[in-house]
Amino acid sequence: MFLTVCGVTDTGRVRTNNEDSIAVVDLSTLEAVELSGTHQLIEIGPRGLLAVVSDGMGGEKAGEVASALSIQAMHDSLAEAPADADAGARLREAVVHANDRVCAAAAGKERRGMGATIIALLVDGTHAWTAEVGDSRAYVFRDGKLVQISKDQTYVQLLIERGIPNPAALGGSQAKNVILQAVGKLPELAIAQTRVALRRGDVLLLCSDGLHGLVPQDEIEAVLASHLDEAAPLLVALANDRGGNDNVSVVIAALADESVPEAGPEEDFESTRETIQSFPFGAPP
Repeated sequence: MFLTVCGVTDTGRVRTNNEDSIAVVDLSTLEAVELSGTHQLIEIGPRGLLAVVSDGMGGEKAGEVASALSIQAMHDSLAEAPADADAGARLREAVVHANDRVCAAAAGKERRGMGATIIALLVDGTHAWTAEVGDSRAYVFRDGKLVQISKDQTYVQLLIERGIPNPAALGGSQAKNVILQAVGKLPELAIAQTRVALRRGDVLLLCSDGLHGLVPQDEIEAVLASHLDEAAPLLVALANDRGGNDNVSVVIAALADESVPEAGPEEDFESTRETIQSFPFGAPP
């Protein structure tokens, strides 16, 4: 199966260093794709394709260490995984390995407290699996509609899950920026996973909160609909135009293969999405 891929990561207008890391890796050759704002056509081999956005935290370069180490650890884990292992299980184990590596590195005095989000996609055959830690996001753009397939692991989302009305009323409170878990912060993670049956023409989008925190979903959708070939740099520029108060990262993978089945005339998106594991927000109070 063939995909076109592109990716951009940017410091933004306010931060002095970029703590985000991005990667696309052909798991059959273990070669990383050299990402830019221009789409490249690649063929997915028998072990699949990995795409990752990781948003580091910790300051004074510790955040960028955490995000880069997370991606490297995932690469190492997937390189050693049996070729016939379940794709979702391979991806999950890769995130577990990343957490172990970052936790160990964060034990040092200079990097204590560092961590990172992970949003990862493993495309294998005509399915894609997510692995979700933190508040970076995954979307699928299909038939002109953008659907968020990950769920933010944040305090605001916790309030939504518990039925609290209008969590946006938190306004400028720091609570709206609180994430409930991150790689390197806990010895064990609750890794959320979703599986999507891909359809012809699907576009997969990964991003850090530097994009989705500033650019509404309908505007992201409009860019993908009208300027797909230039979407990654355009979305980064849009976030920066809105203030660019955080690092911003975008990775896009678009199916470019006629062998992928078309969506059925009566098929809705939810019928092609399966929750493998949800993040445990907890029962309402």
